[in-house]
Amino acid sequence: MTIKTSAQQLASDLSGVPGYLRGEWEGLSHYEKIEVIRQAGGLPAPQNVLLLGELFQHLESPVFQAQILSTVVLPGSEGQAPEFLEAALRSTNSRIRANAIEALSGLAGERLRASVEPLLADEDNRVRANACIYLWAYEDTRGAVKSALEEMAGSSDPWTRASAVFAAGKLLDPALDPILEAALDDDYEPGVVAAVRGLVHRKYPHLVRRVAAFLADPRRGTALWHAAAEALEKLSGAGPDVEDALLQALGSTGDRELQDKLLAVLARQESPTVAGKVLDYVERLDAGEYHLCQRLLDVIGRQGLPEHRARLEAMAAGKLALYADLVAKAVKEISRRHRRWWSL
Repeated sequence: MTIKTSAQQLASDLSGVPGYLRGEWEGLSHYEKIEVIRQAGGLPAPQNVLLLGELFQHLESPVFQAQILSTVVLPGSEGQAPEFLEAALRSTNSRIRANAIEALSGLAGERLRASVEPLLADEDNRVRANACIYLWAYEDTRGAVKSALEEMAGSSDPWTRASAVFAAGKLLDPALDPILEAALDDDYEPGVVAAVRGLVHRKYPHLVRRVAAFLADPRRGTALWHAAAEALEKLSGAGPDVEDALLQALGSTGDRELQDKLLAVLARQESPTVAGKVLDYVERLDAGEYHLCQRLLDVIGRQGLPEHRARLEAMAAGKLALYADLVAKAVKEISRRHRRWWSL
């Protein structure tokens, strides 16, 4: 019997769940068990919720119970949550409590609010953060949520601070922006990453240089550089310091994905200085870095000025001889964009 067939048969007769868990389930690998849960979640409603609830009640493993809570999808409405979800909110396992709150997303009601509200004071930072996210939907609990997030953001525990920043970033409310901006100065980098990703949706011009400064700091980790590059793609504004930070980060990483993000931001900079700086960078580049050279020459083609043409042609005859076709393409693009200033 396939895993998909097993889920379908169990859904048609929930009384068979205990026997299945004592028998066939025990012979499955960990990943096959996860697949059973996934297949159960993919069944049509309400069969999926009923089967997942039955599995949750009979399984003793918190790992698989947590997976069930991550899989279940409830229709967003006013109403009562399934009994197993309300029981999960009272679990002694913090991962189960946290996942149960996430599963309630979109489901509202006074009973649910009353069940979740005490979790604002939970001992676990992720549970508290998820409770904040859920309860923000209720206007008259926002004051309590904001106070809880501010308390978490001021904690001496870095994971708690990061959880507060993650929650504030998810809620996208300007009232919580001070929590995010303060976190930019945190010495715990996951919190800084969450702050950058949360603030980018606000598109505040003054953030551009603050975010760019992370790229210019070689002590920062790759995750923050990725977040900063993604943010700069969405934030408006440019300047010499931003261009310098982008190029400095470009020269400090071999991460192809990060390079592409940085180059995408450079290509969007409408600045008279960016093409010259990129040309300087290309001159220092190793001859074997074809992908990077190709992308940089694309930037020069988009941003280059007429005076850059002669410099490019000189490089094509020397250092960039291997990439003469790419140089010719960049020169052609500059010529196309500035054909009013010279004849082709």
